[in-house]
Amino acid sequence: MRRRVAGMKQILLMIALVALVGCASTSTPWDNVKHVRDNVKHVRDKVEHVRDKAKQVQDKAKQIYKLQKALPKCDIRSDFD
Repeated sequence: MRRRVAGMKQILLMIALVALVGCASTSTPWDNVKHVRDNVKHVRDKVEHVRDKAKQVQDKAKQIYKLQKALPKCDIRSDFD
């Protein structure tokens, strides 16, 4: 009986060691922080780009609205009667 328990302890110890070695990482937390900062900077740049594009679209929409206001109003149906 003792032999079985000792063998089980060894197996459990080997499983724990394999799990610890497999989960060990070579990077430090500061590397992760730098990576996150780079990602945040990239996302901010993308957001600025999208804001610029949205501003351009908004300006174009305002121009189109002004042009539509300037067009004379006519009823197409009355032209064909």
